[in-house]
Amino acid sequence: MRSLPVTLALLLLTLLTVACGKDDVADDSYTHYLYDVMTYVGSDEATGCAQFELVGRDVSGSTMLTADVAAPEGTKPLQRMLVRYYYASPADHRNINVYGMTKMITDSLRVGQAALSNYAMHQVKMRSAWRTGDFINLHCEVEHTGKARTLMLLIDDATRNQDTVHCYLHHDLRGADTVYYWRNCYASFNVGNVWKRTECKTMRIHVNDATTGDRCYDFDRK
Repeated sequence: MRSLPVTLALLLLTLLTVACGKDDVADDSYTHYLYDVMTYVGSDEATGCAQFELVGRDVSGSTMLTADVAAPEGTKPLQRMLVRYYYASPADHRNINVYGMTKMITDSLRVGQAALSNYAMHQVKMRSAWRTGDFINLHCEVEHTGKARTLMLLIDDATRNQDTVHCYLHHDLRGADTVYYWRNCYASFNVGNVWKRTECKTMRIHVNDATTGDRCYDFDRK
């Protein structure tokens, strides 16, 4: 059972080996699990195990969860994570067994310092886009270059006070002249400041899709 659209490549997520007082996970960890995007909020003081906020689809509220493992070293609060997990027991929806987790690109909606036409909009292969509370989450594929890149969501400031706010996925390969293969990429952007504006009824995300060209995703304020 999966709660997010994922590809088979995600089955290769690194398994965590830092257990918090638990034995090895059961074999059904590969057949009976969920995938969700969560916000890492810190560690349990007593056990050191990771704690997450799971924000539901659209505006369906959130749940605080405690994992049976520690977060990867260096993980900071508010980091968005893609987590493969299941509940510790059918009746317990607060404690989870985590079978794998990986960090996502985590950022907030930004205002460009120059005209939008000055920002690279390099192509991606979109797989899905969905809203969870104040976050817009993207699953796409990007071309591997072996070098650092820039991926952020920019608001068209001219539409800030309109009922439809336009935002663009800024994707810059930063001078890389060789691309190798397409690889999965997950990103999560906090757009809460726009949702709180009474003028905004719809947020429209513009993406340069390698398959369809300019592609738009509309998210209605509720």
